[in-house]
Amino acid sequence: MILAAAILVALAGGLLSLGLAARLPRTAAALAIGASAVVAGLGLVLDAGATFVVGGTALAASDEVRLVTIGWAAALMLLGLVGLAAGGAAVVTGAGLVALAAGLTALTVDGPTTAFGVLVVGALVATILPALGGWLTGHADEPPVGLATRSAVAGTSAGLLGLVVAAWSVSPSGPLGSTSLGEPDVAARAAAGLALVAMAAIVIVRGGGIPAHLWAARFVGGVSPLAVPSALAWGTAVFALVAIRWSSAVAGSASLRPDDVERLLIIGAALASVLLGGLASMLHDDLEHVLGYQLVQNVGVTVLAFAALGPQATSAAATWLIASAALGAAFAGWIGASRWAFGTRRLGDLRGWARRAPILAASGVLVVIGSVGIPGMALFDARADLVSGAIPGWLGTAVIALATVTPLLALGRVLATGLQRPSPEVAGAPDARVGRMVTVIGGWSRGGPRWWLRTAASVARANAGVGIGVVTVLLSVIGLAIAIAGVVTTAG
Repeated sequence: MILAAAILVALAGGLLSLGLAARLPRTAAALAIGASAVVAGLGLVLDAGATFVVGGTALAASDEVRLVTIGWAAALMLLGLVGLAAGGAAVVTGAGLVALAAGLTALTVDGPTTAFGVLVVGALVATILPALGGWLTGHADEPPVGLATRSAVAGTSAGLLGLVVAAWSVSPSGPLGSTSLGEPDVAARAAAGLALVAMAAIVIVRGGGIPAHLWAARFVGGVSPLAVPSALAWGTAVFALVAIRWSSAVAGSASLRPDDVERLLIIGAALASVLLGGLASMLHDDLEHVLGYQLVQNVGVTVLAFAALGPQATSAAATWLIASAALGAAFAGWIGASRWAFGTRRLGDLRGWARRAPILAASGVLVVIGSVGIPGMALFDARADLVSGAIPGWLGTAVIALATVTPLLALGRVLATGLQRPSPEVAGAPDARVGRMVTVIGGWSRGGPRWWLRTAASVARANAGVGIGVVTVLLSVIGLAIAIAGVVTTAG
């Protein structure tokens, strides 16, 4: 029942918050943040072996489901708190809650076609509403139809294509249907290879990997950075988990595994995202695109799981996807907080940010540590397992080094910029926004409850930067904790 409650609270809280966002934005934001906190709490007590039946359809929890529930819901709650200051809290958190409900349903439902169908709805909400967020809340005169359309088409088409491939696989002409009466023949093996390559390509489209990166690049540049995690980081993680589970089932059915040519196609597509995504994240000057191309590179590492299908690859992919999504949410929260504090998103204008905002600096350091990792951390080992499982030998070692060094250089460049002499934008940022304590002088008679309430409210408003900085640190701590521990088995 806890799993059902988590899904229902996420769905109801998200829909109600979105319904109130236009007229009562702060009430809607508070409602969505509260619902996220409840879902995160339910995740903490969720039994990894729990099951329940809805309309004849069984939904079963797992360790991955438990960690996604906690990580995604906690991220939404904290990103919503950043959004209270930076703007867009109601739409960002409300849309994210609906996407979370869809993601949990997809991960727990028995059947890939149903899972992909549910994910279509989640992707639609997570992309269209943030793209139209300014217009929906009255902060923009015209709706950005082009951005919303491109994002929605990419997100939903991936789910629909996944549904088609999964349905075809069990048809008489598909790899699973054609092997139901005997050993697989040449046609069945060819069909399985085609299906696995197609599913890998669909994951690339959903995650905005190379060469399907244009929609993701425009999305991250046109919406609040706080909306990016639900649409691209967590949304892609859940989608890829469903796709990899399905692919493992196909590959494990009568040994229907991709041949060398199909593996080379998958590896080539993955390496394009690893190499070009990492390079782009190091070269871009605006923070949103640094985040976006970090996520593109993460998709490339994920796709390698399709070339190394098996229990070890599936387990490594789960840890990699969930930890990367949590760290992506932490980086997005840091970007939202820094934009609010300094009024710019350009790295060239953020010189000296760490010297003026020490709390944000602490958050940034934690994000770098988690994203890069060291041997023994779950995220580092998962990355190495995915790469070496698909690309053995010296080439695999080189790819592991590339996938490790590029985030270090990209995020390290952000930290190094913060140690330089402050730019005019950074130097001119108010102390209250950069996280330095501001003393408030009360103007009311002291001693009564009313004075204490007014003083507390004034202190909180004047020192909002401290609170936002602490929130970004909490986001980073969650991401780092998942990167260290990974998916911990608790059931059985």
